[in-house]
Amino acid sequence: MKNFLGTVKIFRRVKFLLIFRIIEKVLQLINTKDKICMIPCGEGWFFRTFFKKNYKILGGDIDSERVKISYQRARSIWTNGCRPPIMQCNLKNLPFRDNSLNCLITVRTIGHFPPEFRLACLNEMKRVTKKWLLVQFASKNTVKYFFRRLRNSPKLDYKIKPRLLKDHTDRPESYYRQFKAPTGLKKVDKKELSEEVNKAGLRVVKIFPLFPLLSERWYVLLEKTE
Repeated sequence: MKNFLGTVKIFRRVKFLLIFRIIEKVLQLINTKDKICMIPCGEGWFFRTFFKKNYKILGGDIDSERVKISYQRARSIWTNGCRPPIMQCNLKNLPFRDNSLNCLITVRTIGHFPPEFRLACLNEMKRVTKKWLLVQFASKNTVKYFFRRLRNSPKLDYKIKPRLLKDHTDRPESYYRQFKAPTGLKKVDKKELSEEVNKAGLRVVKIFPLFPLLSERWYVLLEKTE
């Protein structure tokens, strides 16, 4: 059991390091090290690497328990004596002024939302950033997706993440459950991706796949067009 848990921890660490490498490539490309915000920040696994490399980052999550865990993790490595800038918030109503961030990063979230809510989040994210967004989307261009389509696999449907259905509106959770996205994520190709972000006044600058054809994770650098 200990060996298994050790393997899981190593795998998780490698995965986060690979994702951080992509995030760092993007931040180097847009030439920024401050006024960066990651929502959701989850349990704060990225903070140590961000702080170690002198990135000035804010974090937020809709889940209050994750915010507490993230805050404690940030506080243990925060060295300037200030309160770690971790807050509870959601992507549809962000607590920032217009054009106040250099880059807003969001991973593992957007694809779980219904279309109208996804577009509202993209518009809100665009509002608070000066120019750049880094957003994770799920790609159709994978070997796994191809074979699941051939088999018409039931795994393509009916997987929901209830935590991601919250948006602090008056709509009941049952409303969001009607939007059953493949494997809990709305998967897109490049054309569908461009069409969706264009509706929010954004354009695709570059796509950074985690593992081309093997992983569905696309980390997409978006730029404001209006």
